Amino acid sequence: MFKDFSAEQWHWAIDGAAIGLWSWDIDADVIHWSSQLGDMYGMDPEDYPDDIAAVAVLLPPPAGSNLEAQILDSTEDANGRFDFEHPIRRADGSDGWIRNVGRIEFDAQRRPSKLSAIAIDITRQK
Repeated sequence: MFKDFSAEQWHWAIDGAAIGLWSWDIDADVIHWSSQLGDMYGMDPEDYPDDIAAVAVLLPPPAGSNLEAQILDSTEDANGRFDFEHPIRRADGSDGWIRNVGRIEFDAQRRPSKLSAIAIDITRQK
């Protein structure tokens, strides 16, 4: 039997799975991060990036180069789904890997306008 999950159940599952959430309003160039994603980077909430350029500096070269194009180029289908991995540099200087899976929304002219994704720390698998 199907049952809707409560916000508390979603939060519990996401926190337990160590999945971070993030979104990007491409038109306004505004990034939002969940605390779980901040934890993956070892960052305090006041240090979370607020635009795509600030995210790019958290990635070691060449991953941070032209990050916007990398995201948009990873789009797999007309529905805007994407799946890509990249290295990260944590606040303490250590390196890690993140897998991003999500979806891009397009405007009426088929230009990317918004993005929502989950981020999974895959450092141990790498």
